[in-house]
This record gives sequence, structure tokens and C-alpha cells, in this order.
Amino acid sequence: MAVYICSKCGTLVESNSIPSGAGCSQGSHLWYKVCSNGSITPKAGTRPYQCRKCGKVIYCSSIPSGAGCPAGGSHLWYPL
Repeated sequence: MAVYICSKCGTLVESNSIPSGAGCSQGSHLWYKVCSNGSITPKAGTRPYQCRKCGKVIYCSSIPSGAGCPAGGSHLWYPL
């Protein structure tokens, strides 16, 4: 499953398609896919990564995308 992050509020979701824009505390969600094969909880075959800028932790089978950091600019993902 893919992992998406809203660059406005920092919400993380797992979804097979782009999530709805409704319900963001900052207006409408602005989603970025940060991981094509991953999770927001530990799963077999994934590794934990944390962004040094926003502090979010996700579990991916490969290095996550840098797009959409809610702290501004690009994520700085590091393996935990």
C-alpha cells in the first residue's frame, strides 16, 4: 500500500489511490506520495524512516520520496 502525507497538516495515510482533500485543518489536504510500498505501522519487509525536519516516521521497502514535507521544502529521511 502507498503512504501519503499532507504537506499542509502533516497527516499520514495509507491508500491505494490519492486520498480525498476534505478534512484538513489548513483548508484542503495537499497529498504527496512518499512511499509506494509501505505503511504507517511496522510491517514485514519494511524499514522505519524518520524525517529530520518534521519528525514523521514511516515504514517503507525503499527510501521514501522527499516531496511534501510539512516543515517546508523536502523531507530529510534517515533510517532508524
